[in-house]
Amino acid sequence: MKLRIDNRDLYLRGMALVIAIIFWMFAQQDMQVPSINEREQYQKIMKNVVFTDIREGILITSPVPEVFLEISGPFWELNQKQDEIQVYASLENKGAGRHSIKVNVKAPEGINVVQYYPDKIDVRLEKKETKELKIEPILLGAPPADYNFRIISILPEKVIVSGPQSYVSQAQSATVGIDVSTPKPGLYKNNILIQVKDKEQKTIEGIHQDPQLAEVQWELAQQEGKKVPVEVVLNKKEENLDIKVNPQEVLVFGNMSKVNVVLTETVEIEEEDLPFNKEVSLIVPTGTEIWPKTVKVNIEKKSLVEEAR
Repeated sequence: MKLRIDNRDLYLRGMALVIAIIFWMFAQQDMQVPSINEREQYQKIMKNVVFTDIREGILITSPVPEVFLEISGPFWELNQKQDEIQVYASLENKGAGRHSIKVNVKAPEGINVVQYYPDKIDVRLEKKETKELKIEPILLGAPPADYNFRIISILPEKVIVSGPQSYVSQAQSATVGIDVSTPKPGLYKNNILIQVKDKEQKTIEGIHQDPQLAEVQWELAQQEGKKVPVEVVLNKKEENLDIKVNPQEVLVFGNMSKVNVVLTETVEIEEEDLPFNKEVSLIVPTGTEIWPKTVKVNIEKKSLVEEAR
């Protein structure tokens, strides 16, 4: 009796044998599974760069850069020693100007620095400059004209300003502001902040000043004034004009014994400008103060009836 074997059966039996052999080979292999240290942690942090080896007389004027770090280590080490990580850049032999500096990182034992960036930073350096400025008083507010303001002393008389050359070169004045907006007669003494300003009277930032405060003494004294009339000065003499001034008298303070009249600034007027109705400044006599400093002037042509009178 002949045994017939289907080709298809042979194929399936062969595939089963191959699969069995593959499974057997895997079973015989010593599979190595990587061990995972559950204590190992991974963190990303930012640290400011600390500059070292700065030459005397050189200042850093660019913003303090930050460096991004990827670190790993045991959880306890990362949390307790993170502040001990040093990120620094040496400025040895670097003068004024712009420089590209290599960043260095030093980590304590137990912490591994995986990577950090940037590994180079740009820094701007300037020469240090020093300037001495006289301290000047400025009045905040205006006391009435019958008050006399007098500075007794400002101590110290000068302030020393230091910092980057580009900043200090802008310093033009040093002032202390004295508030006289609500005056009362008396002697005053106060420690007032010294403000260093540029030519546009803007306060300069980013500089060091010594001292910060000045001791200022001043006096406010009320004084009696003398009433004197106001005379309007015209650019040319006119006979047929009606001139009115308000107020007609002003108060004069200071060296007032020889002042009998206060003149206005010259009023430029032509016939086509009439009627004229404007505020006009007064000319302050030498050695005096006046109040008010302006008057209202009204000028009109006289009517025929008024001229006939």
